[in-house]
Amino acid sequence: RGAGGGLTFNWDANDRASFYTKVMNDIDSDSGRGITTTVGGSWKANSQTELYSEKQFKSLRRERSTSDVYGVKYKPHENQYIELSLSQGTISYKNRDNNTLTRSSNTTDRTVWGLGYGYTGSDVEIRNKLEYRWETGASTIKQWVMTNKAKTKEHKGWSWLAQFDYAKTTGDSDVVNNFTEAAIGFAFRPIN
Repeated sequence: RGAGGGLTFNWDANDRASFYTKVMNDIDSDSGRGITTTVGGSWKANSQTELYSEKQFKSLRRERSTSDVYGVKYKPHENQYIELSLSQGTISYKNRDNNTLTRSSNTTDRTVWGLGYGYTGSDVEIRNKLEYRWETGASTIKQWVMTNKAKTKEHKGWSWLAQFDYAKTTGDSDVVNNFTEAAIGFAFRPIN
């Protein structure tokens, strides 16, 4: 279907504060090719707690969106983290002529609360995230999204990956449904 790519720029202002910009060119299966630009910063409050804030801009063929993201990441141990985030944004859909954006019934406001957990050990890495999404506009949609990934690091040439994603959507729209995806993969690299 195509290729994507991106650039990331990081600047460490000091040992506690950093700023970054990411520009990603990717393909969304529903909306076509798009560009996502993220501008953000993070600040280490102490050795265990990091606060961050981002502004995200996304432009697709049929829509444009902006989001403000705020979060805190807490590390109870060096190899674990717990993350809480809030994202508030607006999606503007293009009219049928694909040229003009409107702020009327073609606009959706989205709020996303997220809770995540991660663990990195000497031979395994785990990432889990639970999100509650609430969209209001022409219709109201509520969605629970859960993503889980686990992978092993290379051991005697072998590495494994497992992923499980689940979403449950409710609301007063035709988009009410559930989504489940599971994947297991492995790789064998006999030569370094």
